[in-house]
Amino acid sequence: MNSGQTTTASEGPTTVDPGPTGSPSPGPTSASSSGQTTTASQGPITTGDPGPAGSGSTNASAPGQTTTVDPGPAGSPSPGSTSTSATGQTTTVAQGPTTTGGPGPPASGSPGPTASESPGITATPGLGPTTMKMYSTTEKPYEPTTQMDTADTTLTEMGHAPTETYYESMSDYFIKQSFNQWDILNKTNSTNFYNTRNSELDAALMYAQFSAKVSEVEVLKTGHLLKDFMINCKFAGYPCSPHNFTAFHNHKYGNCYTFNHPGKTNSAKTRFAGPLYGLTLELYLEQSDYVPALSQEAGIRVVIHSRNATPFPEDEGVSVSPGYATSIGLQAVEMVRLGPPHSDCANIGTTDDLYQLHSAYDYSKISCMKSCYQELIIDECGCESPVYYVVNKAGVCNMTNEDDEWCVSNIESIRQSEYKGCNTKCPQPCIERKYDKSISAAEWPSNNYKEQLTSRFQRSRSDFMDSFSLGGDQLKDFVKLRVYYQEMVYKSIEATKSYESMNLISDIGGQLGLWLGLSAITIGELCSFILLLVRGLSSKLCSSKTTPVEKVKLDQVS
Repeated sequence: MNSGQTTTASEGPTTVDPGPTGSPSPGPTSASSSGQTTTASQGPITTGDPGPAGSGSTNASAPGQTTTVDPGPAGSPSPGSTSTSATGQTTTVAQGPTTTGGPGPPASGSPGPTASESPGITATPGLGPTTMKMYSTTEKPYEPTTQMDTADTTLTEMGHAPTETYYESMSDYFIKQSFNQWDILNKTNSTNFYNTRNSELDAALMYAQFSAKVSEVEVLKTGHLLKDFMINCKFAGYPCSPHNFTAFHNHKYGNCYTFNHPGKTNSAKTRFAGPLYGLTLELYLEQSDYVPALSQEAGIRVVIHSRNATPFPEDEGVSVSPGYATSIGLQAVEMVRLGPPHSDCANIGTTDDLYQLHSAYDYSKISCMKSCYQELIIDECGCESPVYYVVNKAGVCNMTNEDDEWCVSNIESIRQSEYKGCNTKCPQPCIERKYDKSISAAEWPSNNYKEQLTSRFQRSRSDFMDSFSLGGDQLKDFVKLRVYYQEMVYKSIEATKSYESMNLISDIGGQLGLWLGLSAITIGELCSFILLLVRGLSSKLCSSKTTPVEKVKLDQVS
């Protein structure tokens, strides 16, 4: 197996993407699914040294070849085991925006598992919730007036008549009166309620707008840095480091980090299946830096995808909870679709794929669709949506402006036919690799392991040296992630022609033999007989008339 795979992880949600996508129907053809097993044959051996700050892996090898892998940076020891080429993976880790240095997302790091060529793994440190301060209003006791206010009117309609009782505060009044928000909604005009925008959506759009206008280098600095996010990293039993990851920014999760990125010279590979030969990460979430409006859950988001596929943490991937060791077992699935006229698959869309044009990634349907939507927004609204790929940072839509926000949000209804046409402009790729995932989790760390893990963490950074212990709320800041191949085989789903010319000839011959008792020899004799009959008839009809000859005796000749 030699197709690369990429994993993306993010704090809060993170993504591990064995690529993105469901297998569409191949059109008027029939798809046959055949599971193919690849034997890890031990071919020629190539020793790889990833060099400084390179991806800790050797270059991809074809099936049957073996490769020695060293995911660590320049000084890391070369692993003793060899690795047969399996499906390559890439891992990206992303971390949500933090309060430090502005609303930039936090950084996170999580290398992805690899088999042969390990799938790309993208990890995103999520944006977890933080505490909210509440401020009291006045100390003056609440006293109903003769002319009742809105709250009194609502309660009266519900059957609660006002009394002369005095209350210490408005909240005390409602507690003693007993109310339910949905009962009040049913009794009042609900138009304003359903037309009120979600404040969390506003915050997310404002952050997307801010990050789209600033250079990616500056935005990455304001988020969680990988050196703080990642405590420990191992691939195929050997150490890996931040040098093995590539950072990118996501409008929702902030900083994301990809392991086995296609931009790295060497591809990370693994020869064997199982957790010991995959990617293992121990991550520190830094929930104290989470932005409340942007982070409702804590953890990381992991996307496993093909090495050359664009990761989309907001659309794909799985979320990993803190305080647990989560294992993600993978099985590669390769889909081969027939090209035209049997199906509409293609290796490129009929519209520009902005993600493909401006990065090292290959064509994918989802990246093409997002690019198509962005073109419609530019044409209709005169600006670029911050949730899609932005080419001109000066032309980003102002999502706090009602006109811009309304235009972007309603582009589907405004340009309905063109919006639906994006699906036609962006066909499925003819060859696509995905990864089926099996996910399990266990509480981590165990009671007997806490002391040893605490000692190791204290040696990793100065922040953990003073009175640090893994207990209570501290456990909510740590995550362990394993990504690996369950077995060194892959499943192939290939579309084939349902009816070809040879099938037609065979069916005709079979029907003649069944119903007329004719064979090929009999058909030949019948054709010969018909030919002779035609020739005989034509010779009689076409023959010329001759003048009869009179016989003359010789003795009569003078």
